[in-house]
Amino acid sequence: MKNPEVQQDVSISQGVRMMFYMMKPNETSFQTPEEVPDYVKKATPFFISLMLLELVINWICKGKPPSRLDDALTSLSAGILSRLPRLFFRSIEVTSYIYIWENYRLFSLPWDSPWTWYFTFLGVDFAYYWFHRMAHGTFEAEKERVAYGLTHPINTFEPLRVQVTGKEVPFSSSASQLLKIYTVVQFALMLAFYEETFANTAALSQVSLLLRVLFIILTLTSIGFLLDQRPKATIMETLRCLVFLMLYRFGHLKPLVPALSFVFEVSLLF
Repeated sequence: MKNPEVQQDVSISQGVRMMFYMMKPNETSFQTPEEVPDYVKKATPFFISLMLLELVINWICKGKPPSRLDDALTSLSAGILSRLPRLFFRSIEVTSYIYIWENYRLFSLPWDSPWTWYFTFLGVDFAYYWFHRMAHGTFEAEKERVAYGLTHPINTFEPLRVQVTGKEVPFSSSASQLLKIYTVVQFALMLAFYEETFANTAALSQVSLLLRVLFIILTLTSIGFLLDQRPKATIMETLRCLVFLMLYRFGHLKPLVPALSFVFEVSLLF
């Protein structure tokens, strides 16, 4: 029996509460894996809306748009990269979990009980904490003041080449405003392409999926090159555009705006 209170469409209240882990047990309890929604996909519009709200408030309070859009792009890039492996391994993870549960579980908990929800919520959080601790590989006593996160500014906006500098000097991109606008537009197009890839994963071949992932990584790297003002940034961006045309030529991707298909077809003639 399915949970009658589970809704496929997320309301504004649910979307906002989803961002802060404030969902109720009867809203997030499911009898079968097929009923479990893609929470990341459903939360993305609300996440972007909160970012835009922050942008507007910042603009109103300071009288100008925020100058650290490069930081925002880098943070979003890190989130995008963290989700890409799910395109290949999520099905293996779920299948393995179901197999172990069906064949080796010690006992069963009622799926529609609030106590099951609270117990598993705390259990997963507790288990992840210790997994995270063991991943660091050390349990020695801290002799100095504990500091969490980065203790020094990052001196690059390239997501795959994060370097930490010992100088306490804020790092900001020296790119022109026009170039920053270009990178924001390209990032927005890539983000739409990224969401479209996740939405159509089942319909894509493994080759197309792999090529799309590599193109997303190439795009993020190229944007980092542009913001860092690397000497080879122009070459990297030109290469990225050529790769896009080649992927389009062989049918591994399509323009987000169908009307632009003619433009790409003409480009392939030169």
